[in-house]
Amino acid sequence: MSGISMLSGKGFFIWKIRYCEGGDPFAIAEQAIQLRLSHVLIKCADGPFRHNIFNSRDLIPGLVSTLRERGIQVWLWQYIYGINPGAEAMVAIERINQLQPDGFVVNAEVEYKKRPEQAEAYMRALRSGVGNDFPVALSTYRFPSLHREFPFKQFMDYCDFAMPQVYWMKADNPRQQLERTLAEYQQFGKVFPTGACFREHGWQPKAAEIIEFMQACKELSLQGCNFWEWANARQYVQDGWEAIRLFDWDTNIPLPPASESITPSPSPSLKMKVLVDGQNIRSGPGIKHPVVGKLRAGDSVDVINVAGADVWVEIEPGKWAAVHYSGRRFMEKM
Repeated sequence: MSGISMLSGKGFFIWKIRYCEGGDPFAIAEQAIQLRLSHVLIKCADGPFRHNIFNSRDLIPGLVSTLRERGIQVWLWQYIYGINPGAEAMVAIERINQLQPDGFVVNAEVEYKKRPEQAEAYMRALRSGVGNDFPVALSTYRFPSLHREFPFKQFMDYCDFAMPQVYWMKADNPRQQLERTLAEYQQFGKVFPTGACFREHGWQPKAAEIIEFMQACKELSLQGCNFWEWANARQYVQDGWEAIRLFDWDTNIPLPPASESITPSPSPSLKMKVLVDGQNIRSGPGIKHPVVGKLRAGDSVDVINVAGADVWVEIEPGKWAAVHYSGRRFMEKM
C-alpha cells in the first residue's frame, strides 16, 4: 500500500457542498487558500448512493478542478452502513474512477458494529477496484477500547492509515484525547487525526482548544490533521475557523494555546492588518480588560502572542487586540 507520505498539513471535511460558501467552487477554493489547507475532503457517496448531487447536477467535478488549479489536494469520502457492502464499494469505485481524487476515506461507525464480515467484504471489494497503490484511510471512533464491537482490524487490514475522530465534546482536553488516541491506534499503524471545529448539542470548541490540538499534532510528530466540518464551522465556530487560518503548519513556530503562559517575543513572520477604525487595544485578551489605546483601519501590527476564548493577539507587551470577536472580524493576516 502507498502509505501517508503524500498527505500533510491542514485539511477540512466537506459534507454538503451547496452549504459551503453558497456552493461556489471559486469561493470555496479561496477560503481553502486563506486557511492554507493542503487538502479538502469531499463527501462523494452515502451508502450505495452518490452524494453531492443537487438538482440533478453533480457538484463535485467543478470543485475538484477548481481546488486542483490552486494546488490543493482533493480526497473523497463515503459514509457506509453495511447493509449492502458490495453496492457501497461499487459506488465508491465509480466515484473514484470518475473524479480521480488523491485519496479516499472510508467513514464507518455504529452501523458496522458486530459486522466484521461486511467490513471485510466492503474493503476487499474496494481494494480490488482501486488497487493497492491508491491511498485509503479509515475515519471512525477515536478510542478503540470503548468500541470493541467495531471491526477495526477488518478495516485497517486494507487501509494505509487511520483518521480517528478526536472530537473532545463536552471536554476541554484535546491534547490528552489525542495522546490517548495515538496510544490506542498504535497497533493499527499511522494516524492522521481529525479535530473538532463544529457546534453540536450546544457544545463547540474554543479557539484556544483548536490551537492546542494543532500544536499537539505537530509536537507529537504527526504529518497533519483535519477538521470537521466546513459548513458548520463557517456558520457557528467562526473563532475556531480563524484560529485554523492563523496557524501556520509549515513553520516550526505554531501559535501558542491560550492556557500556556509564555514570554512574548516579536514574530515578524506574522503580521496583521487592522480592518476597522477605532479598534480597541486592551490590557489583556478579552473585553473585560481596560482599553489602553486605539488602532485605525489599515494599521499593521506584529503579533507576539495569541490567546483568549475568541482570537486575540498581543501586539506589544501588555497590549492586546481582537482578531475575531462575537462574529465580527477586526484584523486579517498580511
